[in-house]
Amino acid sequence: MLWQKENPVAHYLNVAMEKSNFERKEKARKLLDFYNDQQLAYVYDRLKRHFTDPDKFSLASLNITKKIIDGLAVVYIEDARRTLANEQDQNIFEKIKYESNLGLKMKTVNRLSKLTGTVLLKIVYRNNRIELDIITPDICDVETGESPEDIQAVTVTYYPESGKGNEVIHSKWTRETIYRLDYNKRIVSYVANPYDIIPFVPVWDSLPISEFWIEKGDSLLSVQEAINEKLTDLLYILRLQGFSVPVTKGSSAEIGILDPGQALNLPSDADFTFQAPNSPIKTTLETIDFLIRNTAISYGLPASYLSSKPSERKSGLSRLIENKELAEKRQDDIALFRKYENSVFNTIRTVWNWHNPTSRISNDAFLKVEFAEPKNVNLNEQAQSWNLLMEKSVISPVDCIMKMNPELTKQEAEKIYEYNKKFNSSDQT
Repeated sequence: MLWQKENPVAHYLNVAMEKSNFERKEKARKLLDFYNDQQLAYVYDRLKRHFTDPDKFSLASLNITKKIIDGLAVVYIEDARRTLANEQDQNIFEKIKYESNLGLKMKTVNRLSKLTGTVLLKIVYRNNRIELDIITPDICDVETGESPEDIQAVTVTYYPESGKGNEVIHSKWTRETIYRLDYNKRIVSYVANPYDIIPFVPVWDSLPISEFWIEKGDSLLSVQEAINEKLTDLLYILRLQGFSVPVTKGSSAEIGILDPGQALNLPSDADFTFQAPNSPIKTTLETIDFLIRNTAISYGLPASYLSSKPSERKSGLSRLIENKELAEKRQDDIALFRKYENSVFNTIRTVWNWHNPTSRISNDAFLKVEFAEPKNVNLNEQAQSWNLLMEKSVISPVDCIMKMNPELTKQEAEKIYEYNKKFNSSDQT
């Protein structure tokens, strides 16, 4: 049998894909480090590019990454209300929600999807209960079929505490099989997948178009690094030029460092003064403030959101009520997360039912999700606004009832309106 040389086109394609995957994971890891306030090592690396002795600098960082991401992730201003029609199903699901911290996990993946573009939620049965593992892009590979949403396989990398590369393991899931792979991704063992599904739910910041991974954060990373560099520069400037310098004229004596109360013996015609250096401290501070404010604006947030002045900062609800752009983005995100919530529920049901055949969630159970809406704290102003809109025939009393109670259907709101109208008219008589 003749030895067949590897197709060069396929070889270079594989190399390019591996390089792209490596760069994607490195960028995701950097974003996660920045979000979690692990930035100083990156500041040091950038200093090494420009200075032969970076150790002379005092490293500094100001985490605007977390502030901006948390300001954009506003789907869960309160935990969503999740209900099932069947009481027995609801009781089982309440237990699952509590034990798995479902509300907190969904809020976290909302933030991380804003940060990295794509994350996955793994539904796993562990310690006799449902648990939710958040899988970030830096430790995950995904194979897709005809569309980015057609997931064929998910591989998760697990790094050992020892840090040894040959102890890295991978877990690969397909609909049929669960593989355990070694550090070279060679099959060590495998078992049948009991669920007949891949129990991972992808969460995207926006719907994928051509690729599974939606990558984000280029501008945020560059601004964050620029701010950290400027802060580090500022500390260095303060160290070198933050104090006045003693200067003598007409004396050969060297002053050196002056201690409080130290006397100088100078010739009678000598002159001694302190001179303030012309350090660019104010300019540096203005540059940092400019970067912070304009970054907030570029992400659809008011400049005051990142202001250092407490009088300018506003609560999350105030930002949603007053910022039309952010409110519109939230409605788009809610449409996505309604879909994700249902995917998570359906996957939880499959995994739970397999492990608990005597306490199953009904196959026809449908999850109803209600997302909290920001409420204007001034009810009088809200009422005046609705009255004006009703006078202009823009909305009806039924619309107002539905805005106050988003869980109601139109028919239910109409019944409440008719009841209230009859009650109020009988009360007046």
